[in-house]
Amino acid sequence: MLSRAFGVLLLALCVLAPAAAQAQATPNSRYIVFIHSGGGSAQAAQKVAVELARRGYVVRKPDNQRDTVGGPGVDYFSTQDAAGAAEVANIVSGALSLPEGGKLKPRLQRIKNPPGYLGVWLF
Repeated sequence: MLSRAFGVLLLALCVLAPAAAQAQATPNSRYIVFIHSGGGSAQAAQKVAVELARRGYVVRKPDNQRDTVGGPGVDYFSTQDAAGAAEVANIVSGALSLPEGGKLKPRLQRIKNPPGYLGVWLF
């Protein structure tokens, strides 16, 4: 039930966000954020997705992938996206009320993805 409600909410945001972005584009709309919940709390993933979308980021529907090597963090793939990744890490850490030592950190990854792609790994 919660997953269905999240899907409806995210769909509404995805439909309304492009129209709002055309009316007033934000610098954040250049980022496409992929949220990987790692099979953790669907509510946490939803909270993060809603907060990022509210701030103008383009957010994809969260999946259940887990980073078994690097753990939680925000991956970016182009040096020009370092500041955006750091901002997303701060937003996510705040949305989840993570303690200082547990806050997500941005991580440059050396694989090929388009500029503007960010991967948020919650678990």
